[in-house]
Amino acid sequence: MSYENKELKILQSTLVNILDLIVEILEKSNIKYVLFGGTALGAKRHQGFIPWDDDIDIGVLEEDIDKIISLQAEFKKKNLFVQHYKTEISTPYYFTKIRLDNSVFEEKFIQKLNIHKGIFVDIFPLRRVAEPGITNKVNHVIFKFLNAIFSCKSTTNSANSFRGILKKVIFTSTIFISKKKVYKLLRTCFISKKGNWIGYYGIKNKVFKREDFDNSKKVYFGKNQYYQLDNVEEYLARYYGPTYNQIPPPNKQINHKPVRLEL
Repeated sequence: MSYENKELKILQSTLVNILDLIVEILEKSNIKYVLFGGTALGAKRHQGFIPWDDDIDIGVLEEDIDKIISLQAEFKKKNLFVQHYKTEISTPYYFTKIRLDNSVFEEKFIQKLNIHKGIFVDIFPLRRVAEPGITNKVNHVIFKFLNAIFSCKSTTNSANSFRGILKKVIFTSTIFISKKKVYKLLRTCFISKKGNWIGYYGIKNKVFKREDFDNSKKVYFGKNQYYQLDNVEEYLARYYGPTYNQIPPPNKQINHKPVRLEL
């Protein structure tokens, strides 16, 4: 499914407004962040949204996630909800979403869940990780499997029938492992004790050098400026491939069109 052009523009504008409110709180609380994933690519290639994109991703250090949770009241003042396992136990996400009250972005995957389904900005927890290579790839596979177990504790629903069957198998085979235990494993495993790489094991190749995070600088994303990794080109080439700066063909221009959207 695809968006009507006007609908997508309104959604993108709403997302930027949410991001501005989040950044205001983070900067006031001395929590460092960087643009992440497709948002980082959009800032580099388009100085704003990838034209067909419908979400915003940022990354913060994992140790700052609890601080963000402690700021729930500040977010609430701005009609935002901090969606995390510690604030909404039924969430199927290990990472954090900041959702807008009185709005709906309902993906098929969460249709049957009684959780906050507002329009959101994703916040990914960044930890010290193994440098790119075999160890990193192995940790990614194990982390992704644990993450699948964590998600299945909330729902086995999926937009893809094969994944739905696989999730039911995972749920059945891990029924005696609590969601709390899986969360603890996700939070504490695979933290590198040396090296200067940080990233998110849940998505392949989402890693970068710690100094690029520490030396991040503000770049334009639309009309406003936000922190972007130093040497972001290296990260983008690793994650998207060396042709990241080229516009992909229409069949590769993918977004997350929900089954229900209320702006």
